[in-house]
Amino acid sequence: MVKSDNPAGRLFGVLDAVGKYHNANAPMKSVWGYVLSDADFHAPASTWRQYGALLGLVEEGRIWVEQSEVADKSIYLKPFDELARLFDNTNLEETCDTWKRKLDDTTMVALQFCSVYFSASKKEAEIDQQTLEELQSDVDELIKSAHSSGLPDNTRVMLIEYLEEIRHAILEYRLRGAAGLRRAMESGLRGILRFSHEVPEDDSGNPEPIIERFLFLLNRLDSIASVALKLKQIAGPIAKFVLPGSSE
Repeated sequence: MVKSDNPAGRLFGVLDAVGKYHNANAPMKSVWGYVLSDADFHAPASTWRQYGALLGLVEEGRIWVEQSEVADKSIYLKPFDELARLFDNTNLEETCDTWKRKLDDTTMVALQFCSVYFSASKKEAEIDQQTLEELQSDVDELIKSAHSSGLPDNTRVMLIEYLEEIRHAILEYRLRGAAGLRRAMESGLRGILRFSHEVPEDDSGNPEPIIERFLFLLNRLDSIASVALKLKQIAGPIAKFVLPGSSE
């Protein structure tokens, strides 16, 4: 089984889904929309954002190989070089069948071997689908609450922007992995640090409930991503430093 805890495994998962796509005559722009965005595939902006992340996986794979200790790096670089050429020459109007004929079995097998090596050497833990769905639900609820909140306009806009960034990171988990979740969490923390002097408080001097909920979300996201990446958590201490009255 190919794990999605590394760039090669993530690339394999997406390309394997393209290979199994049901309509051989569909244009590739429709195929990418379906394969990359799942339930959100009707949103073109989401599709092309994830397509960009897919292209970034090729370069990320190269970086992983260059930083590895394998003796002959050219062998491990080959599938990423082949995919770079394939994507460089992709016509989004060509049919799925035409595109699939350009993706040879050798490249897919090489991705599998790279994935096995990366998974054994890097050991990023996978985040289960249920956890991702729970995070997605929490973010969606917070976005709705933010839109209807009585927060000052600049604070409300800031909060929604950071929540949308987290939402995209969850949707793109199979492309960006736990590192994408952590980057979104860190971005939210930077926002809290930057606008800490503008965070509204209640009569007791505590942050507004929706801000506390956002901090709780950041702390949970930090916990999940940090465990997967084997890194130290940072959200809790920063939240307590910036907003001493907040709860975790």
